[in-house]
Amino acid sequence: DLDHTRVLGSTLEEIAKEKGGIYKNADACFAIGTNTSSVLTVLRECAKTEASKDLVVVDCNDCDDDDVQRRRHQRRQLTLPKNVPLGLAGSHQRINALLAMNLCRAASMKQADLDDNAYETYCYKTLSAASYFPGRCQHVSIDSKKDDDDECPSTRTTMNLYLDGAHTPISLKATVAWYKQQQQQQHNDL
Repeated sequence: DLDHTRVLGSTLEEIAKEKGGIYKNADACFAIGTNTSSVLTVLRECAKTEASKDLVVVDCNDCDDDDVQRRRHQRRQLTLPKNVPLGLAGSHQRINALLAMNLCRAASMKQADLDDNAYETYCYKTLSAASYFPGRCQHVSIDSKKDDDDECPSTRTTMNLYLDGAHTPISLKATVAWYKQQQQQQHNDL
């Protein structure tokens, strides 16, 4: 799933090395566990070289695992249970939200001593309302009427638009999965 190859490189490893430069002088270095092992190796090297830090790999299992306490204590990472709703639609957004939670906590730890339980609770409460990105797994319903007749329901029509700015093979697959999920939910609601 290569994007911006003219700027970043033509292989995933080249892109990872370029993007890993952001770790320079970082207090913490994170990556998502869905990366290939070769990409994670490159990012680990960047974390050591650029920031003298270990790479923290945020695991997708932490998005859906109900055994939250065990995972947190094993790896000192925050978790995102499946029952926590997000403002951005699509199951692929859960790992992005979990990564953001861990990044924010790492940045905040420099400022104050945080209790992980309190921080997670705060994140859970704000995630559903705080995240909104128009054109990303967005469902828009447009009601229209014919002949300006409010009395007759048969003159009303609803058009449902499903919008996403996917532009790579992997993001297109995520969009299709979201669309299928929306269709299944609509079918279940009937």
